[in-house]
Amino acid sequence: MISLSGPQEFGVSVSDHEVKAIKAPKLFMVSENDDDPFVSDARHMYAIASPPKEIHIYPGIAHGTDIFGGENGDDPAQRVLHFITQYAPAS
Repeated sequence: MISLSGPQEFGVSVSDHEVKAIKAPKLFMVSENDDDPFVSDARHMYAIASPPKEIHIYPGIAHGTDIFGGENGDDPAQRVLHFITQYAPAS
């Protein structure tokens, strides 16, 4: 599961219990100055999520897919590719 600036509640809410129950690997990515609830929700969901899990908080205000490119360069894309190759089942 990869979350890009994903709030815990947006039309459909995800309870703490549901976040804790996700067994798949989780990658949370958000910008440090993105508006709340995005930053606080990403930190909260990461804190309560079961392993394996990763979080990366980028500088700036980029939101969602805007995290890719710009001042973050290739790091977000490389991080996602590494996460997928690390956890995707071999075919």
